Formats: sequence, structure tokens, C-alpha cells
Amino acid sequence: MPLEDLMWVEKYRPSDLDDLVDQKVIRQRLGLLLQKKEQLPHLLFAGPPGSGKTTTAMIIAKQLLGEYWRDYTLSLNASVSGDTPVMVRISGKARLVDFEWLANRYFIAGESKYAYPADLEVLSLDRVTLRPRFMRVSNISRHRVLSLVGIDYVGGSVSATPDHSVMVLNGKAEVEDKSVCELREGDLLLTFRSELEGSATDVPAPEFEEGRRVAVPTNPRTGAPLSLVKLDSESSWLFGSYLAEGCVSLPEKGGGVTILTYRYPEERKLVDRAATYFEDSMGLYSHAHTVFSGSSGLRSGIQLAVCSKKLARFLANNFYGPAPRKAAESKRVPDFIFDAPAGLRKEFLKGYMGDASGSWREIVRYSSNSEVCLAGTSWLGRISGLHTSIFEKECRITWRLPKFSYFVGDLAPARPFINFFEGLGSRAGFNWRYELRHQLYTKKCKTVSKALLTKLLFRVNRVALSRAETKTFDRLRAFVQSPLYVAPVTGVEVKPCLDYVYDLSVPGSETFWGGTTPVLLHNSDERGIDVVRERIKTFARFTDRREGIPYRLVILDESDEMTADGQTALRRIMEENSEHTRFILVCNYSSGIIEPLQSRCAIFRFQRLDEASVAEYLKFIARKEKLKPTSDAVYGAIFEATQGDLRQAINLMQAASASGEITLESVRSVSGASVKARVAEIMATAINGDFEAARTKMVELTRVYGIPERDFLKFANEALGSMKVPDMAKAVSILAEFDFRLVQGSQPELQLTAMLAQLSSLKRKAE
Repeated sequence: MPLEDLMWVEKYRPSDLDDLVDQKVIRQRLGLLLQKKEQLPHLLFAGPPGSGKTTTAMIIAKQLLGEYWRDYTLSLNASVSGDTPVMVRISGKARLVDFEWLANRYFIAGESKYAYPADLEVLSLDRVTLRPRFMRVSNISRHRVLSLVGIDYVGGSVSATPDHSVMVLNGKAEVEDKSVCELREGDLLLTFRSELEGSATDVPAPEFEEGRRVAVPTNPRTGAPLSLVKLDSESSWLFGSYLAEGCVSLPEKGGGVTILTYRYPEERKLVDRAATYFEDSMGLYSHAHTVFSGSSGLRSGIQLAVCSKKLARFLANNFYGPAPRKAAESKRVPDFIFDAPAGLRKEFLKGYMGDASGSWREIVRYSSNSEVCLAGTSWLGRISGLHTSIFEKECRITWRLPKFSYFVGDLAPARPFINFFEGLGSRAGFNWRYELRHQLYTKKCKTVSKALLTKLLFRVNRVALSRAETKTFDRLRAFVQSPLYVAPVTGVEVKPCLDYVYDLSVPGSETFWGGTTPVLLHNSDERGIDVVRERIKTFARFTDRREGIPYRLVILDESDEMTADGQTALRRIMEENSEHTRFILVCNYSSGIIEPLQSRCAIFRFQRLDEASVAEYLKFIARKEKLKPTSDAVYGAIFEATQGDLRQAINLMQAASASGEITLESVRSVSGASVKARVAEIMATAINGDFEAARTKMVELTRVYGIPERDFLKFANEALGSMKVPDMAKAVSILAEFDFRLVQGSQPELQLTAMLAQLSSLKRKAE
């Protein structure tokens, strides 16, 4: 089923200006402008979230550009879920993290939705060489949503918002972005396997430096406490073995114990290998003993125990997540192994085979209850040149074997190559149709092995090609020779989300690898000068277009978040390309747009939707979906939680209807605390004299959740009536003063901050 039929917000998005909810004046004004589309000016849409700004921009694009509107429209917006794994490099050290980890490191609670790290790189794609490499991250963005789209593809999965884009190969073997809401089963995502460079050969071990007691890991030659663990083939194997077989005990009092468990007697050699490493490289002695396992009554296991609290603490800190209980379900691949050379990464994976079945260089199946551990194993294999796939509680590594006709880790889309050979006709000089017979005549066979394509391209006489054919040939050959291959989409599913979603900005690439196994995701949430100079400028300069297409269209969402330099650069681009490109700037606050940009646009101010309009549209959707809310109070609860944001209201209703009916309880469980309750909490905090805490919560509510400042003041006034305020008359006059300032056009956040400061001072004056 198409995603538009799954996501209500897409399924019921208005397709005509007359279908817009409310906004009567805007409908009339735009209708007059669109009658003379060649004379359409640049547009600026300002107003609160969910009032129809982006929908209106899309309606204009479809009306002006017809069926080709996607080809001639550039739209910037994207986000992925917080648990999405990404490979980053921080101060030169590679590690696998998720966006929640990045948020905890770089965001300050309650501040802007953007963070600007100075030391962060992410694994991206070099568009010239078609190879993965680390590139600088200019910012991290975040905002909250109520639903996501889960994308399953061969070997892994990822979750993103419907307007996020993923990178696919088109029919010309060109890398292009495609919106998640347009994905279909069978679409070919991009993935890779490549031996990335790594240089770390020593692992910092500060736990070993804390004093010299019994069983402290030491340098066997000098007897000094270790501060670094040498990363070589033996230690890499042992660390992998611990991930598979090991556990630690760290009691509050007494020493710590590390235990590795192997099969007896088959793995006696592995026990000896581990014991030798502990003694020769760490100066630690171990003890091995057989144990009973299962109900057979046989001694089928052998345990190797090492008594060292320092070693146990080192392993606990590096091999487990933040959960206090160090158990199998919280295990993870240690950060330091991602920065190791490829050969040592493979030794680690060999050591990890204690939790696996199969044979190295054929197929290996790793089993784990830890999803983080499986994702780490998958990424570790990919950056070591191995093909990995994730299944339920399992990660597989597979190799190309003679007994298989193809290798899933080395596939390319067939259509671009078929198109190329069909264009050559008899000049191909050989029977390529026989070689690609499965791809030509089997509907489900859309891919072909790169090994076969290499042979076919080798037989083409490049000298006999035209200039255009040579260009296509070089592009096809570059892809075949690259570490990229494809992962077909197997399904998409809408699911609720009550948390932040994130995006990275990567100047010069606009892509990054993410997912349980890496697929190429598109970055389009950059608000700085780089994306203006590169992506927008390049798009706006193209003058070629089909007959009947008046111009290209750039829709820049959240344009008030652009940097001053970015807006200044955009001003010049709008001037130079106005003949064949139109811009639609979408923002919450027009005050965030510099005056020179405002003066070049026709400004449309969208009003927050009232409760009656929102309820009417929600009832329309409910009738279409054959849902019967338990009472009309449900619509009031949805409005209270979303405050006129129709997009959020639709998402909330869909999430609340997961059980088949919409009740007050389901709405409240999905939406959490109401906006009014949050404002009341902020007011109570300020009146109690805690200005800093009140300001932090206010900034989060206005920036992240998008509540307009005027609504904040309205709810604040309502909250005052139920509070004990040292000077009620003074408090009301403070609110009235700042309401007047906002009406006069003052900077909203600054005024609310000053208001909270004055409210906080009331308690001090009363004391």
C-alpha cells in the first residue's frame, strides 16, 4: 500500500486552494496571483505550525508545474529517529552512536533546535569517487513529531519522517534523493561495504591506573600498572571472545571477576589462548574449571575466571550500554574497535564467533538479545569490507561462494545497464540479452551482480561510442567499480513517535550513512551559507525546462532558522535567477527573515486555526476512516493538546486510533501533558523565583513544540487565576505590557524572557 494511504496527514492533505482549512483571505489573494502565473512574485508564508503553509506551497507547485512538479521543485526538510545508528568521528576517533547519544553530548536542554559541534564528522559519501568517507558536520537539528515511517530493506531498517529523503539510483545510475512518502516496495536504496582505514592500536584504560593493588593489570616486563592496552590480533580476538562468551561481576565491596565460558572439550584451545593473553600481556593469572550445563548432567562447559576489579570495570565500561545491570541484552561492540585497522576488526569478529554458527569465509550467523550489539556487528563488518545483514536477533556475514549464482552483497540495478545496451543495439558486438535474460524477462529480478556487469562492460568498445554514450559508460563503470551496491525496500510502516527526530547537516555532500545496516540518507536541513551557495544556487541556475513549465520552484521551509550569512547569500541568488526560478520562503516568524528578503516577497500571514475548523476537519477524516470517537470531547482534547496545529492534530488522532477507536484516554496517553499544563508549570516556576529553570522550559516550549508567544501569554493569564502570586495586580500588568510589546512587533523570545525575569523578581520583592 502506498505510504500516502497509510499516513493520514499525507492521505488527506488538501490538493487545491479551495480545500485549505480556514485561511479564507489567503485563498483569495493567492487565487488572484496564480491567474497570471508568469508574473508570480517570490512568496513568504509566515505563521504558526500546522496552519497550512507547507501544504499551500505544495498546492502552488502542483498547480503551476503539473505532473512534473517534483522534477522542478527543490524542497528542504528532513529528520530521522533518535535511535538511528550513525558512524561518526569525534576529534579524529571513530565510533558508532545514535542521535540520542549525539543530542546528550551537543545539545543544551531547552536551547535552540540546532546544535553546532566543532569536533564532529559523520560517515558520508564522496560524490566524486563514490566512496564512503568522513566529512564535517556543521549542525545537528531536532524537533518533535507524533509519528514516523519505518523502512525495511534487505538486510536492515531505518525510521524517518515522511518528508525525509533517502538516496536511490535512478534509471541512469545516478544517485538521487527520494522522499520517504514516495517510497515503494522494490525501490533500490544505496548501501556499501568497504575497508575503511583505521589507525588505533592502543586502547586507553584509565581504570587500570587507580592505584596498585592485588590483581591490577600490569606490564609483565616492568610491573607498572597499565594505562594502555595494546590492540593487536590477540587482544582483538580476546575482546571479540568476551563479547560472545564473557560476563563480569562488580560487587560494591570486594574484587571484581571476569568469566569467559567455552564449550568443553571442543574449545579447550581457545581457553588456553585467552589464558595466555591475560598472563603474558596483562600480568593477570586465570583459573579454568569445567561446569555442568543443561539437563544432560554432563560437564559440557569450561569457564575461565580472572580476578581483577580493574579489568572487570574496564570491560563493564566499554562493552555495555548505560543500563546499570551489565547483562547480555545490554552488550554492545566497544567504541575503540571501530577505530582499529580493518585486519584487527576482522580478528574481533572472529573472536565473537563464540555466539555464532557457521564458518568464516562462508556464512556466519551471530545471535544476540541486544539490538545495539547486532547493529554494531553489522556496521563493523561493513567498514571491514564484509557483507552483513540483520534479521530478528541475528546478524549474518556472508561471502561470495561458487555454489551461488549471485552475491547479495554485490548487486546493482539492472535497468540502467539494460538501457545502455539497448541504446547501442548491434554495436554492442555480443549477445548481452542472453547474459541479462533474467533481468529482462523476470519481473521480480531488478538487480544484477556487479561481477557480471564488469565482464559485460569490459567487452564494450569504448572508442566506438559517441560523446553522450561515453559519459553514460563512464558513469556505469564508476558505479560497478565502487563499493556501493543496492538494498531493495521490502516494506514501509507508519508507527507512533512521541520524541525528538534529528538530522545532520553535511556541507559538500548533503548525505550520511545511517540505519541498522548503513543506507545513504539525504541531508536537507542545513540553514547555513554552504547549502545556499551549493545546492540552492545550482538548482536555481538551471534554465532548461519542459514546454509549459514557467519556472523552477524553491520551497525553503523554516527559513527563519537560516543564518544571517545564508539569508544574505539567498538574497543575491533570488535577484540573479528571478527570470526562471521562484522562491517560497516558509517560516514561523517573519521577524526572523532579513528585511531585504521580505521586501522581495509577497507576504502571506497564516492564522492559527480555531477549534471549530480543526474539529470539523478531524470529523471529516474520521468519517472517511470509519471511526467513531466515544464523544465529541475527543476533538476538544486533541485541539487542547495541539493548539490549532492541524498537522499535529491529524497525527495525534491517527496514533490515538491504533486500537480501533478514539477515546479521551487514548488521546491523553499519546499527547502527554497539554500545552496549557506546560505553560502553567513555567509560570509557577517563575513566580517561585527560579528564573533560569522557567526560561529553559519556555524556550523548549516555543522553539521545539512551536507554541506561538501570543498563545503562551493567553495560557499564562489563565494560569495566574489559580496561583498564589505575591502581587497579582503587578503580575497581570506585566503580562499586559509584554502582550502589547509583541503586538508592536518586538522580538518574541526576548520579550518572554524579560517577562519571566520580572515575574521571578516579584517573590524577591515580597520577601
